[in-house]
Amino acid sequence: MAAGVVASGALRGVPVALAKTSSVVPSSNDAGTYASRVQTAYNLRVNRAAADQKLPIPPHTTNGDEDRYTDKSASYSKGLKQDGICLVNKNAWISFKTALKSAKMSDWENVIIGGTATLNGPQGAYAYDLEAADSVQYVNAPFGNDPGGLAVVPPFDTVTSSKYGAQLIEMYWASLLRDVDLSSYTNNSTAQAAATELGSLGADYRGPRDASGNVTPNLLFRGTFPGLTIEPYISQFFKGLLSVAGCVRAASALGTRRNDPEL
Repeated sequence: MAAGVVASGALRGVPVALAKTSSVVPSSNDAGTYASRVQTAYNLRVNRAAADQKLPIPPHTTNGDEDRYTDKSASYSKGLKQDGICLVNKNAWISFKTALKSAKMSDWENVIIGGTATLNGPQGAYAYDLEAADSVQYVNAPFGNDPGGLAVVPPFDTVTSSKYGAQLIEMYWASLLRDVDLSSYTNNSTAQAAATELGSLGADYRGPRDASGNVTPNLLFRGTFPGLTIEPYISQFFKGLLSVAGCVRAASALGTRRNDPEL
């Protein structure tokens, strides 16, 4: 950038959101107040980080499938070289595990893949969180003495479990309904059949149910967190541009980027 040229959307280092206002440059009388706020913000962040550091590191358990099946047929091996359907190449698996344990770029580059596409963001688990607790402090197994109240996330269901079977049934129904507008589920015979079968799976199906304990078409494929069963799903079929007052404009369904000049 040439000397003296101000970057687009910036004014003396002021955030883009404030760059169009005339009141963002502090006067000499305000400088002390702003400095105090910056110091307060720093203190808050340091104190919060110190508190997060004291959170315990919970147990990180697995479902045991990796050890249970020596051919690794029940373990994640997408993208790795395969010797058959769902049978990962032994050396490819070893190269993958080596990279997972070391986190070294050289080991990731030596992972034996089955085609030209490489693994997508495999080092994401090693990134550091700049807000809240570190990722290793989030529970993936029951941990009753957690003072931070972090949510319990159990290991994934074993491949031979009935709960995993229920997930597969749900996924197959979702594939059959992927070309059906979400708003049409109530009157769609396939959606009704999906709701009936999933509802018959009892406790193995952990999706939402209505007040009577039934799975209905409009509850299909929703999560169980609070609020996820309220109002219709946003349809997967956006057609053309959609303008909403006070909101940014969505891109065309056929486009690859948003069109709003304010973004």
